[in-house]
Amino acid sequence: MQNTENILEIKNLTKKYKKLYAIKNININIKKWSVYWFIWDNGAWKSTTLKILAWIIWKDSWEINIFWKPWNIDALAKVWSLVETPVLYEKNTWRENLEIFADLVWQDYKKVDEIFKLIKLNKTAQKKLVWKYSLWMKQRLAIWVTLLKNPEFLILDEPTNWLDIRWIRDVRNLIADLSEHWITVIVSSHQLYEIQKACSHIWVIKSWEIKFEWTIKQYMTLWDNIEDIYLKITE
Repeated sequence: MQNTENILEIKNLTKKYKKLYAIKNININIKKWSVYWFIWDNGAWKSTTLKILAWIIWKDSWEINIFWKPWNIDALAKVWSLVETPVLYEKNTWRENLEIFADLVWQDYKKVDEIFKLIKLNKTAQKKLVWKYSLWMKQRLAIWVTLLKNPEFLILDEPTNWLDIRWIRDVRNLIADLSEHWITVIVSSHQLYEIQKACSHIWVIKSWEIKFEWTIKQYMTLWDNIEDIYLKITE
């Protein structure tokens, strides 16, 4: 029987490059309106897995149900992602970038105005060309682009990379708020001391396997020794 709490169910996710397994028989169950934080070791094929979940690259095999149905092309309209380096129009302004992406997803510019109210970027800054901004400002813009279409499922790969403390807090608060707006989120990160402030579930992944899964309450009971626990699980 299908679990109605799970918005995504994947069995035996496998990806192979010639004779080398990038991913082998991973099983994933994601509860609706939750925030799952994936912790990965370097070399654990993190980006490959996230790209498959976002349908950026193809898998070799899996059994999948998404939005309580077998996978179908219509599901892609509800899934948005930011994986690895964001792709932006650097010779255009912040506002022009959001308007271009709004056109691509048939979204009214009122949504762009809503986003600028949320991020509190003044009109002078809105007119600045993207290439003149720092990496962390580009990362911030890319995150807002993913929200233009009101996704039901969002995949974020290291969303706080290059951000300073203030913007890390803003992004963290945004991620925590998403589940209250009926958005399910997968986030990858190496930051053990940041993740507990935004998520509902934490997965530790090593060598194709989900080594451990914690709810946030379980994670917090281990807080004093979390680094040692993580290293022991992944060694």
